Amino acid sequence: FQSEALVDFVDHFNWSYISLLYSEGAYGENGAKQIEKEVDKKRLCIAYTKSIPADAKRKTFVEVVLKMDAITNAKVVLLFLEKRDFLQLFSVIGEMNLIGRFIFVASDSFHYLDIGEPGFGTFFLILPVNHIPGFHDYYSSLNPSNSDNPWLRPLWEFFFSCTWQGNNENENKKSCEEFDKMPIDIYPTLDGISKHYDATFVFAHGLHNLISTKCPEAFTDKTLLQSCVKGAD
Repeated sequence: FQSEALVDFVDHFNWSYISLLYSEGAYGENGAKQIEKEVDKKRLCIAYTKSIPADAKRKTFVEVVLKMDAITNAKVVLLFLEKRDFLQLFSVIGEMNLIGRFIFVASDSFHYLDIGEPGFGTFFLILPVNHIPGFHDYYSSLNPSNSDNPWLRPLWEFFFSCTWQGNNENENKKSCEEFDKMPIDIYPTLDGISKHYDATFVFAHGLHNLISTKCPEAFTDKTLLQSCVKGAD
């Protein structure tokens, strides 16, 4: 729904002549495709559109900015970019002394970026984030000694730069037994947790509905699950 929201925002202010920049790849291309559909519905006009290659260098962004600057009556620019492309674009905007020349309306990947003055005034989306009951307590309680999660021991070694007893290869490191809690500074960002939480529930409900419809007997006989989910060979 990001694309629809971005176009609705532009249409609300009667900005009918716009440019569109998007990153090469699924994120940018899918977003741009939907934006173009919404623009047609609103009878807006895209003056200039450009796909930014994944390996784009500064020269590419200079050419893009010069092209946009030449279209004097298309001040509004929709951005559906990866973070790397946001950083390069706004760096060039600053270097070319074009701060304030454009009105940028950006997708959610702009969130959290420290772009400085060239990015001031950019409108951008932030996706809704839901509080997950009990997650903080669960995260704080994680410890290799009270969990059978096989990833926790190497995770402890990595973040605490420690070693487990019996590992003679790293005698100069502290013992991992000294650390009983996950460090708070690596606590996952709330929006990232929420997205994964939502995605897991979507997948789980979809799988449940599939089994309920196609092979309800698999709930009691798990040997039927693989053929049910994959379908007939």
